[in-house]
Amino acid sequence: MQPLRASHRRGGAYQWPLYRRPPDLVEVFLSDFIADGRGRRIWGQVDAGGHLRRYPTRGELRASRALVGHELVWVDDPVDAIYAQIEGSARAELDDGSVVWLNFDGKNGRGFKGVGKILRDAGHLRPGHGSMQDIRAYFAAHPGEAEALLDQNTSMVFFTESPGGALGSQGVVLTAGRSVAVDRALIATPRRCGRHLHARRADGATSRSPGTAAPSSAPVRVDIYLGHDADAVDLCGRLNFPARTWLLLPRGVTTR
Repeated sequence: MQPLRASHRRGGAYQWPLYRRPPDLVEVFLSDFIADGRGRRIWGQVDAGGHLRRYPTRGELRASRALVGHELVWVDDPVDAIYAQIEGSARAELDDGSVVWLNFDGKNGRGFKGVGKILRDAGHLRPGHGSMQDIRAYFAAHPGEAEALLDQNTSMVFFTESPGGALGSQGVVLTAGRSVAVDRALIATPRRCGRHLHARRADGATSRSPGTAAPSSAPVRVDIYLGHDADAVDLCGRLNFPARTWLLLPRGVTTR
């Protein structure tokens, strides 16, 4: 997790907003309505007729300026803003010298498209490239292209401030190298994960992270919290899936 350099006010280098949750964003817990909905949520907004509709995409929100006034902080690097949204939390070092944590507080429920894929599809990165380092280098060389390209990712994440650290979906502060996020449509939480994650880095080296894992059958995505120091940030940017992982289940549980 890359620490953000941020301000509560826009100005100077601080030009990239991260937003607080808008009041019209509705969160629906499917377990309230269907038997197999445990751990699953959908997001939307209620229209004038009282019907729940899909929330606007990132590009629609930006074009309509619907989120003006909902800026939580402004950061000085578009790539840092991108990765805060991907990771769902961030450590922000403010311009007044204080430090706050920005934690997930909702999303628009739209589909996610990785920035590396966006750049590869546009011909800006070669096949096989797309690490955080590659993405950072591209946007540093082409700062004016960020917004239009990022609108191809329709997902938008909203944040709240917290003093205590990065929080997981169960409201518990994450532990570096041992906490993971999983797709709740595939894995009901809480579940205990295995001892090791075995993945290949983008530079060809092999990385093992103790205490983190996910099911070995594809397609399953797992997000690993590696911490916020320089070594963790560098490793996070170079990990390249697929990975071998394990999920521990109680005796007698069958899988489909």
